[in-house]
Amino acid sequence: MRDLTEKHPDVWQGHYNRACFESVAGDADAAFASLRRGVELNEGEVRRLAPGDGDFDAIRNDPRWTEVIG
Repeated sequence: MRDLTEKHPDVWQGHYNRACFESVAGDADAAFASLRRGVELNEGEVRRLAPGDGDFDAIRNDPRWTEVIG
């Protein structure tokens, strides 16, 4: 995912999917950084999809969740 987001830095889906992997791997800091970038690129879609995505269960109770996703 890192290679994908480096090759295509302006494609929101790559950052969103990277955040999924990072969350599942237990790297909350990286997951939120990737989610933030995804929100910058396509706020509506990321904020629509993320709340129902089980990949983010590990970080959903983090206070940053509300900052980034709302």
